[in-house]
Amino acid sequence: MKNLLESYISLLVEKIHSSTFKLNEFKKLKTRNDKLDYAKHSLESLGRGSARHVFALSSNYALKIAINPKGVAQNEAELDVYTNPKTKGIVAKIFDYDKDYHWIVSEIVKPFRTTGEFERFMGSNDWDDFDSSFDNIMWCADNPINPQAMNSIKNLPQKLKDFIYALSELIKINNLTPGDVINHEHWGHTTNGEVVILDYGLTEKVYDDHYSKASLNNKFSLKS
Repeated sequence: MKNLLESYISLLVEKIHSSTFKLNEFKKLKTRNDKLDYAKHSLESLGRGSARHVFALSSNYALKIAINPKGVAQNEAELDVYTNPKTKGIVAKIFDYDKDYHWIVSEIVKPFRTTGEFERFMGSNDWDDFDSSFDNIMWCADNPINPQAMNSIKNLPQKLKDFIYALSELIKINNLTPGDVINHEHWGHTTNGEVVILDYGLTEKVYDDHYSKASLNNKFSLKS
C-alpha cells in the first residue's frame, strides 16, 4: 500500500496554494530543524505536542513534523498503521512521507474538543454509553462477540456500533495503546464528515521505547 501513496504526491503538490511554502523546496532542506523553521515561517500552525508540530498545508492536508526522536517514531508508526491492509478506514489518510519519517503529510482533520461534538457526529446522546461499551468489548473477554459486550451496545446507533468494533480491532491489530487512542481529543471529522482518528502513532513499541519509565530512566543514565 505504501507504493500507492506515490500516486497522491503530484496531486498534493497542485493542491498546496501557499504563496511562500513550496513542498519541493521543503523536501530539499537537509535537517529536521531546517524543515521545521521553514514551516513555521510559511504555514499556519495547527498545534504542537510533546513529539510533533502540525501545520496546515491547505484546507485538505496537514504536515506533521517530528521535533524529536519520539515524533520520528510516531510518524513511522502512523505510516505502518495506515498501510496495514487490516486497518479499517477510521484513521486519517497519509499522502506523502519522508523516508526517515521526519515528516508526513496527512488528511486534515478537525479535532473534537468535547465529547458532545463526538456524540453529535455519531448520533449518540451519551458519551458514557460509548465509553462503557468500548471497555466491555476491549477487556471483558478475548472474543469481542460475547453476551456482556453485545448487551452493552445493542441500543446504540449503528454508526456508533461500527466505530466501536473498528476501533477495538484497530487497537488489537496494530498494538496501539488503548488509553491514548480512546482519548476523544485524538479524534475528529474530515472535510466530508467522516469520523477518524487523527493521532494514532502511540503503539506499544513506541511507548516502551520512548515513554515508559524504564526507557526514560535508561536515557537519563546514558546522559549521566
